[in-house]
Amino acid sequence: MRSRSQPDALCAHFEFLDRIVPGAAVIIVEEVKLGRQLSTVHVALYQGHLLTEAPWVAKGESSRKLVAYVTCFNINLQKGLTLKTSYTLSNPPPPVDLESLAREGGDEHWVPYGARSLELPGFEIRLWDNLEFYVPRRGQYSHSVVDFWLRLRCGEAFTNASLAFVADTWPHIIDGYRASPGQEADYINTIPATSIYWYPTVVLNLDIKQGLPPRGSHWLRMRSEAKEIRDGKLDLETLIYDQDGNLAAISQHVDLVLSADRNLSKRKVKSRI
Repeated sequence: MRSRSQPDALCAHFEFLDRIVPGAAVIIVEEVKLGRQLSTVHVALYQGHLLTEAPWVAKGESSRKLVAYVTCFNINLQKGLTLKTSYTLSNPPPPVDLESLAREGGDEHWVPYGARSLELPGFEIRLWDNLEFYVPRRGQYSHSVVDFWLRLRCGEAFTNASLAFVADTWPHIIDGYRASPGQEADYINTIPATSIYWYPTVVLNLDIKQGLPPRGSHWLRMRSEAKEIRDGKLDLETLIYDQDGNLAAISQHVDLVLSADRNLSKRKVKSRI
């Protein structure tokens, strides 16, 4: 939407229809409503049996994996009522020295998060190859809440275009319920220490608030919180702050909690066109 001077996302709604795999994809964008201030587009991502020219996807063979509605605007042109609210984070995270995190990989209050052991052969969490996470040295204040700082391993800055990806990087809140080694899990307050789960996103809603500065932000702080985990379904609210403490975006998720074995099983190719 850059040609209409509406290059930014005001909000977005994503529906994950099927498992997406690393590899080629075609994204088709349909202009649903074009306006002077706000425009809406429909986005669909396809994989499998892709064509090298229009129509790009093979009818009856290519699979539609994800659909989204994105409302576009120009964040730099928005002017209107701005009021201060009384909202604050309960149990705020400890302070941070970002220079120490960048230089030494930790500071007085934050340490690197390492969980590569929570993987199976063939089931790798690839985002951990691209991102560095840091968690409170003292531990999280609640099983159902996680605070962390993150940055891209490549050294690039996050931009507004990164926010949907960032919002979907931490469904692992279940890991906070792991029993200590040798402790028996009760499946109410704890799960077995060695259980490995997969958390496919079903729905993701993203609300861009202040967004990130034009230069981007090399560090982001996030808080993810689950209100209820029941019958293999997980809700998740994620708050994303830039490195200066400004609220950049809020996301709401519906995730499933499945055994990691489910992500390793072979599937029949289904047409989703």
